Amino acid sequence: MINQTKIQILAVSLLSLIGLCLFLAIIYLFNIDQFLFIRLLIFLTLYITAFLLLLYKTPWTYAGHFLMLTLTALIWTGTVLFRQSVNISTIQQNLLVLTISYYTLGDKWGTIYSSINIVPTLLLIIADRYFPNSIEVQTVNVNNLSYVIAVTFNFLLLMYIHYRFLKAYKISNLKEKRLKEHLQKAVIAAEELASAKTNFLSTMSHELRTPLNAVIGMTNILMVEDPKPEQIENLNILYFSAENLMATINDILDFNKIDSSTIILSEDTFSITDLMLNVYGTFKTVAREKGIEFNCNPDNELKALHVKGDQARLTQILFNLVGNALKYTSKGFVIMDALVTNLTDNHVTVKFSVEDTGIGIPADRHNRVFEPFIQTQHRSSRQHHGTGLGLTIAKRLIDLHNGDLAFTSIEGVGTVFTFTITYAIAHDAARKEIVTITRSSLLKDLRVLIAEDERINVLVMKKILKNWEITPDVAVNGQEALHAVINNDYDVVLMDINMPVMDGFEAARRIRDIDDKRKSGIPIIAVTASLEAALEQISTFKYIDDCILKPFRPEHLKEKLEQVRR
Repeated sequence: MINQTKIQILAVSLLSLIGLCLFLAIIYLFNIDQFLFIRLLIFLTLYITAFLLLLYKTPWTYAGHFLMLTLTALIWTGTVLFRQSVNISTIQQNLLVLTISYYTLGDKWGTIYSSINIVPTLLLIIADRYFPNSIEVQTVNVNNLSYVIAVTFNFLLLMYIHYRFLKAYKISNLKEKRLKEHLQKAVIAAEELASAKTNFLSTMSHELRTPLNAVIGMTNILMVEDPKPEQIENLNILYFSAENLMATINDILDFNKIDSSTIILSEDTFSITDLMLNVYGTFKTVAREKGIEFNCNPDNELKALHVKGDQARLTQILFNLVGNALKYTSKGFVIMDALVTNLTDNHVTVKFSVEDTGIGIPADRHNRVFEPFIQTQHRSSRQHHGTGLGLTIAKRLIDLHNGDLAFTSIEGVGTVFTFTITYAIAHDAARKEIVTITRSSLLKDLRVLIAEDERINVLVMKKILKNWEITPDVAVNGQEALHAVINNDYDVVLMDINMPVMDGFEAARRIRDIDDKRKSGIPIIAVTASLEAALEQISTFKYIDDCILKPFRPEHLKEKLEQVRR
């Protein structure tokens, strides 16, 4: 809008000056003033040249500079070469230079052209005032009609330039205001969309966690029901895979938060060798079905070591890298290695690598491989080497460990991803089984109420509690849970949050309002699959004593119940 106005001001100014010169030339021609006539024709030619520059595809600013140089020549020839006295026409010419240069060429060139033209005019004024006889003033015969016309024209042109620019500025401000209003509406719409996305992910988290809770819970139960030796490995892999599916769900939900300021790495004690073997066990069937050789080679020095670190994050990194390698490898091999590069009494530095003989990554895509949802098309096979979120999440998680995910890749040959992480060594750490459900005499005959609307979750919970010789009562919604607490004596309530009729929050609040102090003070443990409720609401909800996030390990529930018994 402003640039269009600048061009329009320049065009109107040039056409007006051309028209003025033509009109004055006719007057001077009839008055037989040869000197003024020739001077006028020269400037007419210059104005026409500037207008032609504006018409052609050269930058329009060239025409603006040419016009300013022409007006500069007009002022300097009038005040210096011809030694004319300063009059109103000279002042108007200076104002035209000042106005047009600032409005069309900007502050820098406006200052330059204004200074160039104001200086001789000021010097001539000073000389006329303080040294009246020092400078000879040349008399030029100017037609009175032409002088009046020129002065009137200059005033009108100055008025038009100011009016046109200020009107454009006003319209531009109005458009900017409207644009700002539209942007504010767009921001509100984007926030509403983000909120809807958050609600959707929260709901999906709950929906996915509910069946996963049953899978993990039933796997736990199968592990203690005298499985056959050949079934134990399969059950461990099933349990391990379900837990890492849960980790994947969490990573998707936390995708925008995976940075060092919002995600805190946990301090689990685990065996890197066991972790790698579990990853291997999860993917070996996939490799076998594709006819790919799949090897896992942890360093021998790692076999006797337990380390402290975030087991789930390391598992997720290896899952993403190995899964990506197997997906884009149709023949050859995939190798997962771990090499100890530095070992001290308290720390171990491990270099992990995942190598494949897959389709590789073209060189022109190397700098974008860690961007989310980028796909690289293989030119010959038309396969796609897509990263989705996998490599992006892996890189961000490795960054959290102060490591760096690097890779080398040749299209059609294969790819090697490598990263290095340093872990603290856990001294005298006992080797832990993936699944442990132990009996506890401390929990025998504990009076438990389960408030849960999912039948499969109730079944899992009952089977777990049965191992501790607990026979719980069940309420399928918050209203039934409230009535059960009023009419019976319980030691603890395992309260689901999302239930029909009355949710867990409202049920907990009403239980606290019961007149019987013993019943109103009953411990309430939230058992929920809603990550948002667990992290944001439960922590600040004064009526709930503790929380377990589904899917949970039986030993975690056991610890909570033992605290109640004590």
